[in-house]
Amino acid sequence: MQEGHHVAYLSKPVPGKNQGLSIYEKECMAIILAVDKWRPYLQNQEFVIRTYHRSLLHLTEQRVATKLQHKALLKLMDLQFKIVFKQASTNMAADALSRYPEKPAIAAISTCVPSWVDRLKEGYQDDSDTSKLLSDLQSLAGLFGDFTLTDGLC
Repeated sequence: MQEGHHVAYLSKPVPGKNQGLSIYEKECMAIILAVDKWRPYLQNQEFVIRTYHRSLLHLTEQRVATKLQHKALLKLMDLQFKIVFKQASTNMAADALSRYPEKPAIAAISTCVPSWVDRLKEGYQDDSDTSKLLSDLQSLAGLFGDFTLTDGLC
């Protein structure tokens, strides 16, 4: 962030072999990824690492127990940084895909309409019996049970 505004974003799925790691280790991997990506911008001045995983606050003070901790400390060794805890509920900049919405929703950006649908609609217009049934269905909605007319199709 710069002056309170986001200037860059980085997202990468956790590879299959790493999905079984603890949250601590996954967050550690995220720090390593970000530092690798933006090292040229980070090496000249102090920067802040904000995390909602409280145990990462003590990353530099803990005894190195895993290869991932060792790798993270090596990547961070020559940089000036501060790790700050940020309550998850106040972390509005978190990856939207990693958060579940309160109400599940689906938003369609585009739809695929097969060419046969247009030919079917043209066939409805050419057949007088079908045209009458469709007009009755449209005008007497609800009388035909579960049948409805949507976008010219029954």
